Amino acid sequence: MNERFVSEAKAVEDLANAIVEKAVADYKSAYTKYLIKPNDAWNNARLDELRVFFRGQWFGALTTVDVDYLLNEIERECKEKHDLKEALMSRRKETTWK
Repeated sequence: MNERFVSEAKAVEDLANAIVEKAVADYKSAYTKYLIKPNDAWNNARLDELRVFFRGQWFGALTTVDVDYLLNEIERECKEKHDLKEALMSRRKETTWK
């Protein structure tokens, strides 16, 4: 019986982790789109929905991760990738026109 409880607890933990990972992936995608097209109303609404989820009770029940830290790190990572991509595109244009 104890082994079954452990396996059920592990299944619940795995499910909670999967929900958090999916929300993080969705936030990364939406934030990346925001950096490219900040006036996209649908995407901005999606970002708002995700922020509500991250700051809500359900997220708090799934994990003990610090929400502000998590969102700041996601945004920082997305901005770095976006800036690098922009720099590479700019450099490519410069070398193409020479």
